[in-house]
Amino acid sequence: MINHPIEGDELLLKDGSLWIVKGCLHLDNGYVAVPRVVNGQKLKTFKKQFTYIRRYYLHYLKNIPQIGYPTPLVSSKDVVKYLNIAEKLTDEKNHLKLLANQLIRIIQNNCVTECGITGSLLGNYLSESSDIDLVCADGVNFPECLKRLRDKEVLLPIMDKEFVREYHEVKEIIDEELHQELVKLKLTQGFFEGVNYTLKVINCDRERPFLGPYYHVRKANIMLRLLSSDYRTPSIYEAQLVRPHTLAKKAYMITYRVRFTELPKGSLIKGEGLILYKDMNTVIITFDRFPSRIEFLALP
Repeated sequence: MINHPIEGDELLLKDGSLWIVKGCLHLDNGYVAVPRVVNGQKLKTFKKQFTYIRRYYLHYLKNIPQIGYPTPLVSSKDVVKYLNIAEKLTDEKNHLKLLANQLIRIIQNNCVTECGITGSLLGNYLSESSDIDLVCADGVNFPECLKRLRDKEVLLPIMDKEFVREYHEVKEIIDEELHQELVKLKLTQGFFEGVNYTLKVINCDRERPFLGPYYHVRKANIMLRLLSSDYRTPSIYEAQLVRPHTLAKKAYMITYRVRFTELPKGSLIKGEGLILYKDMNTVIITFDRFPSRIEFLALP
């Protein structure tokens, strides 16, 4: 399936906390990950996760040359159990697990790919508000396949009522009205048989050319325009850097956050972020390092 470890895999630590692996980068001494469940409480937002890391796991924050800024690296010595997205759902008496298995079969059969479970289904921290979270390997014409399933109404856009519930559980970054407009257009988020689903579509080969080391990293108030769209995680957008000025000929915005997948081509965005200089001609922009809000000044 997808190379091990990857986005969506989960780690059970000695202290009982559950962490979720981010991205495809594999290091010998640990895993890039963020906390998901601590003391029985879900940390659903990036802000809550990093607040917890800075308070209790500051020693995990490491300067990783391939990433370019302090990043939580869970020591492999602290991991007592590794949960892989390929683990099978065996308890089909549970309605959510039954639906997840159905959705996996539908996507795999129609889109010629492989999928696995992540989130509360994988970590077994289900609640009444739990959704179906899947990780899928990128396939040929994957968005077109999801669009066909949407046209056949096998998959449906998120309904207004469900959007409001989700937004108020995890609200951050994007204002509500705009977030609602964007999420209805997404193919990787929607409704299946009355339950919300989220798909993370992984293609690790695309990530490698954009990893560091970087020769310079700086924080800045950034304004950029997206020149492409991307349905995958990480999302890699070609961009025009409007502000600040740089001599680099190519710019890319890269994000590992599901909320920033499938942003429309032509969107004008501003906010506090990092500029990572890959070489004299290429810069990488990320807003992932900061949990503050970003603004969409224009949509196409």
